[in-house]
Amino acid sequence: MPDCVAQRFLDDFRDATARGRPLEAMVADIDGFTAALNIEPQALGAAMAAAANSAGGAASVPDAAFASAACTVGGAIVAADAAFAAWDIPPHALAAAVRQACPADSRNAATLAAPRLSAIADDATGRPVALAVALPARAAAWPLDPAVRAALASGAAAFAVLGVSGVGSGGGAARRGLAAWGFSAAEMRLASALLRTLDLRRAAQDIGVAYGTARDTLASAMARTGARRQPEFVRQLALLGLGDLPAHDATWQIFADAYGLSARAARLAQLIAFGATRNAAALALGISDHSAKADLKTVYERCGIDSSTGGGGGAALGRIVAEVDALARLAAATDVEILVGDTVSAPLRFVRRRRAPGRIAVEDHGPDGGVPVVIFHVPINGRHLPRVLVAALQAHGLRPISVERPGFGLTSPAPGATIDEVVAEANADLIDVLDALGIARTRLLGRSAIMPLSFAVAHPERVESGVLLSASPPDFRPSQGFFGAFSALAIDRPQLIDGLAKMAVRLSSDSAIVRMTEKAIGGCASDVAAFADPVNRRDFIRASRQSATGDGFAREFALHARGVIPDTAHALNWTILFGEHDPLGSGGEAGRAAWVAAMPRARVVMVDGAGRFVHLSNPERIATALAEPW
Repeated sequence: MPDCVAQRFLDDFRDATARGRPLEAMVADIDGFTAALNIEPQALGAAMAAAANSAGGAASVPDAAFASAACTVGGAIVAADAAFAAWDIPPHALAAAVRQACPADSRNAATLAAPRLSAIADDATGRPVALAVALPARAAAWPLDPAVRAALASGAAAFAVLGVSGVGSGGGAARRGLAAWGFSAAEMRLASALLRTLDLRRAAQDIGVAYGTARDTLASAMARTGARRQPEFVRQLALLGLGDLPAHDATWQIFADAYGLSARAARLAQLIAFGATRNAAALALGISDHSAKADLKTVYERCGIDSSTGGGGGAALGRIVAEVDALARLAAATDVEILVGDTVSAPLRFVRRRRAPGRIAVEDHGPDGGVPVVIFHVPINGRHLPRVLVAALQAHGLRPISVERPGFGLTSPAPGATIDEVVAEANADLIDVLDALGIARTRLLGRSAIMPLSFAVAHPERVESGVLLSASPPDFRPSQGFFGAFSALAIDRPQLIDGLAKMAVRLSSDSAIVRMTEKAIGGCASDVAAFADPVNRRDFIRASRQSATGDGFAREFALHARGVIPDTAHALNWTILFGEHDPLGSGGEAGRAAWVAAMPRARVVMVDGAGRFVHLSNPERIATALAEPW
């Protein structure tokens, strides 16, 4: 009976959630998922919401960004990396942190209980160090030094401890955030010194410039980022240097717990770190300026901040808030990727959003003299591009540029909720990017139809031509299989989309991404072969993880599933490329006919033997189509 199938799936799904693998349960029993969707939608919605709340998401962090140690309940360090050892935290202080983060009465309740943060006031310099502390089972996904991991596995240590190391030292994590903004040499030197010293006067002395020059240079650098005040500038740069981290709902509460602050004082500190003046923050909290001044004095005392420094201690507050925020996100993450080598040195840059505060993450692969091609990612991916596609495009004289849309990866979120608002915000971001890069007209490559076509219709003067790749025809609806079930969810049960989207982004581990992808493409030999290539697979996973750090997937899921495209009367110079065996069902002659009817002036090309992943199996065909003049 169908209801038995639905109930069996719900039981298996809840059991898989307890083991941290609900997505894999869905992939394994798509028929059961479909039955539950049709027969028990409320129960399915509740189960997905519970699964979403059971995890914190995926994180990708630079290898030198965090320091780690393993310690006993008495605070004795059994193993530590060099960065953690340099803090020289005494055992009694570390023991106090352990007691605060993992009270004795909670240690036997559940080894996977979510960790909290602690404040340590007694490092070698007297600076408080924010730390995440957890039992070994909960810290398994953390970026721990091998010796630390070995000490935990052997039972020689009882707790894992994690802190931020790569910002203040001016190391690779800090340089990543600075370089992405395209600072001048003078701006780069000053920003790096400010992150290190947290005092503008000292930073000026360190790099050998007058204080007035330093102020002017700082103002210029802040204008690039859109930061209104020094605390916001430092917080932005510090956090961006720590990788792609999942969103966290209540970092102000964690900040309050870590430093023993009232909720009001913690919120005040966060507002200031996000760019508000003290008066504006007081007004937002509904308190007097006198109360705000007193609260801020308490914050500075608890955080060990000297308010007599250049900038009044604001830079130190910005960095501390960033570090606590990063640790809170990382501590809650269920899957952590350590970035090394070329994954860290991707051509990342940020563009300031002009219509509102925020940044847009861009990967411009160059060369500068190449014909620009803006590449639109699908909702399950972020900005990262397959290396095989980048190489093919560059070989044809093209300049691949990937722009991350609002709420994806490192691009700031945007407030829009309706379809029209989501599209308009993405279009506005792309105009900001093109203007910042000095690009008057570009070619477009989209792996779905709605976003590139919408941009071309809204801004025909900025578009030369475009290629739609493996995009579903308008009004097309997959009827079976993995994609069919998820499309049905978006179209028939929109009230469940939010729960599915949150669950997907919070549980997107490498293994879950691989299993879902293999399930979806299993019927196409060319897709299977392309995805089996280790470089292609790593690139796909990297892009998928970037979609799991914000609300972009949730905002766009229904938009893409419905397959609606805008009026294409002015979008004339298009090529439609699709695989003969696309598992979405949009391949073959039926797909060709649907596209010819929707866009009669477009070139519609079926790639023989290809499936969904034409960009991995046939990158040369895509490059040729984009390079052809109209």
